[in-house]
Amino acid sequence: MADESAIGQEGFVDATTIVCHLRVNGDARDCAVHPNTTLLEALRYGLGLTGSKQGCDKGDCGACTVVVGDEAVLSCISLALAFDHGPEITTIEGVAAPDALHPLQDAFDQSGGAQC
Repeated sequence: MADESAIGQEGFVDATTIVCHLRVNGDARDCAVHPNTTLLEALRYGLGLTGSKQGCDKGDCGACTVVVGDEAVLSCISLALAFDHGPEITTIEGVAAPDALHPLQDAFDQSGGAQC
C-alpha cells in the first residue's frame, strides 16, 4: 500500500489505487486501497491494526469480525471501499482505554482466543 504522502488531489495514488477514508476507533484515517481490497486488508496492512485476524478468508470463522456502527461485520469478505466515508469501525484495539484491557480483551487473553 502507498503511504499517505503519495496521495494526489483527486484521491488516487495511481491508476488502480484509491484513497479510502475510514473512521476507525474514533479517528479519521486515510488508507490507499485497490478496488478489491478487503476491509481486513485495509485495517491490517494499510493502517497497522492487527487485532482482527485473517483466518478462513470465507467469513466462516469470525476471526476478522469488527463492529461497524452497531453491527458485527466480517471484514475478510467486505470491501474496504464500501466503508469509505462511512460509519465508525471499531476493532478489538478500540474497545478499551489505552492503559487497561476491556473485559472482552481480557476474556480473549485468558481463553487463548487470539490463537483462533
